Amino acid sequence: MSKNKLKALLRRGADSHRTNSPLDKLLRRVLDQEHRTNILRSILPVYLSAQFEVANVRGKKLIIHATNASWATRLRFENPKLLDQLRELQEFSRIEEIVIRSMSSLEPSTNEHSDPEKTSSPPEEPLAKLADRDKGTELERALQKFKQARPTNSSGRNSHK
Repeated sequence: MSKNKLKALLRRGADSHRTNSPLDKLLRRVLDQEHRTNILRSILPVYLSAQFEVANVRGKKLIIHATNASWATRLRFENPKLLDQLRELQEFSRIEEIVIRSMSSLEPSTNEHSDPEKTSSPPEEPLAKLADRDKGTELERALQKFKQARPTNSSGRNSHK
């Protein structure tokens, strides 16, 4: 069901008799969240505004979702200024804390369930070639040190030998 149809349903309920059905409560919450997101976006600089949405307001805490960790970090730098601006508005006057969460960090990592053998360090061959090319140099010594310090598998041997 489209957002416009949901808004029409909510308006119809408001015009006649407002119910306290779960759907009515959900629709009101969605509209409140959308309204708060629009306010937040109007305060933010243009280059930031489309990257965030209000997820929830819990007591004195405003929870904002960012499209990714990079945008979340950028908004954290704006946090004190943003908090002051929001407190001036009625909808956010009780807010004392802003929590910014990255949407990408809420999703499971693609490597989470993968085989550790496949995601371990790169094969030794390129390192060996590089070390051979730079024999007797500081780089070769560092590569040899790195090679010896690499993680080993359960048998105690280097996992890529």
